[in-house]
Amino acid sequence: MWERPDDDDLEDDGWEVNEAEVTAAVEDAMTRYAVWKMYADPPHWTETVGSWAAKWPDRVEEWWTARVKPMAYTLREYREAIDSGSITFGGEHSHEDFVRHLGNAGRKELKIVDDEGKPLDVLQKQDGRADLKFDAAMASVLSWKACLDARKSGARPPRPVGMPRRIY
Repeated sequence: MWERPDDDDLEDDGWEVNEAEVTAAVEDAMTRYAVWKMYADPPHWTETVGSWAAKWPDRVEEWWTARVKPMAYTLREYREAIDSGSITFGGEHSHEDFVRHLGNAGRKELKIVDDEGKPLDVLQKQDGRADLKFDAAMASVLSWKACLDARKSGARPPRPVGMPRRIY
């Protein structure tokens, strides 16, 4: 996770995320893991995300979080997973920056309702506070969406060489 240091002046435009480091981390993940799909929100990263999609056309997809209705339904799926226990947080593998980002995420209720007539919402900055980052929370939502889409497509993890086929 790349985040402006706390002691950095927010008015100073000198700090930027090192795109080469991020690309190296993506390259490592694509090499080390059997990545089925990576959904990436392209604003401010259009060229970089495009280069990843060109390199891994079957695995990297632009997923614009500014699309209100798809984002609201994706967030609803994420909350349902938390409520059902399909996604859990905490324990020995808890990451305090991730938990902080979850806590920073505000919600904006929309003027649209779901198929059950319940209001939909999306994530937003709390009270417009630029210092409350929630990028890791949004990344978690998108990774869950990719997971659900993988399951719907019938994707299965690769079978290690020499391992018998299991029935799922």
